[in-house]
Amino acid sequence: MTDDKDARIRYVDADGMASQDEPAIIIFDIAREEILAGDTSGALERLQVLTETAESVRRYRECLVFQVSGYDDDPRVIVEIPEIRSFFEKLAQDWPHWLWFLRRSIGAVPLLMSLLCRVEVLRDLDGGVATEFLDMGELKSCLIDLFARANTLFETFQISPGEIISSAQSAADELSGQGG
Repeated sequence: MTDDKDARIRYVDADGMASQDEPAIIIFDIAREEILAGDTSGALERLQVLTETAESVRRYRECLVFQVSGYDDDPRVIVEIPEIRSFFEKLAQDWPHWLWFLRRSIGAVPLLMSLLCRVEVLRDLDGGVATEFLDMGELKSCLIDLFARANTLFETFQISPGEIISSAQSAADELSGQGG
């Protein structure tokens, strides 16, 4: 896990990221064109860099931030856009390691889970938006599924049970509003 004071933002491509030897915040951009095409292969290729070595897996723990570009003129929040939800469902099926890598205390974990689970979007009169999970059992099942499918990565790179539990707990804390 990276402390905020130690984190740096670097702009590199996948090859450049693979050669880094220090923690950094990774901003993962998914373009509207990728989403509309329904093709996750480019996104998967970029994400695989994080899981290539034990060093990368540990170095980039809780360092990933994702954004979706190209929807600025759409009045809906991204969890309301069916093609974005479908894209993330497919991506999470092929790359279940999100909870290990997502940055904490910025809302990345709740956002991902809002894309993978059924939610209600709540709007207030001032234009504020919040989401509410419709089925806590679905949320729990999705979390368990992601961590269970990530176990192969943890076993391959000998991630300790303590590290796994710590990551799972921080993800749960983030979802319950206790993180950060």
